[in-house]
This record gives sequence, structure tokens and C-alpha cells, in this order.
Amino acid sequence: MLCANGARVVSVEVDPVVSRLEELSDDLEWVVECGGETVVVRFFEGVDPTIYDRGDLVVAQVVEKLVGDKRFHTPGTFIEYDVGAIEKVFSKDEGTVVYERSGT
Repeated sequence: MLCANGARVVSVEVDPVVSRLEELSDDLEWVVECGGETVVVRFFEGVDPTIYDRGDLVVAQVVEKLVGDKRFHTPGTFIEYDVGAIEKVFSKDEGTVVYERSGT
């Protein structure tokens, strides 16, 4: 399919993990373990899949970086994750695991 300007429209399927993370409460803080870093975040939001022609990206607002270089991803900034690289997501208060990559 083509847009009015001649650009091709690509349909990209959103990864189910993105949808799952978007459904988490924005009122709670979530701990994400990914690539040797541990970050407390809030407000998961899927990245528009038409931007990069992929549906596996999510952003979240950084509350605190627990493990990793603390010069990057300071509180209030946003961090982008490829959901395939996320090892685990759990609630900061209760420790309830809401996502864990298979084989982790």
C-alpha cells in the first residue's frame, strides 16, 4: 500500500511483551534487569512501530539506576528497551515478577 506522497506503508506487528508492559500500572515503580543494568522505571510506553519498522521497542521513565553507569539514564530521563533483551521486570515494592525472559 502507498501513502499519498508515494511512501510505502509497512504493517508491523507489536510484540506481546510490549503490550504487557504498557498495561502495568503507571502508579507503581518497576525494576528492569537488562544487559547487566538494573533500573527502576515508571510509565512503560510502546514505541510507534512505524518509526523503526519494528514492534519490539518500549520506553520508560527512569526513577533510579541501581546497577550500571549512573552518568547515563538519570532520574526523569527516558530509556528505550528492546523487549527481547529484557531479562526480568518486577515490582519494586512487592517483588512480584511480571515478566521474565525464558532461559534466564
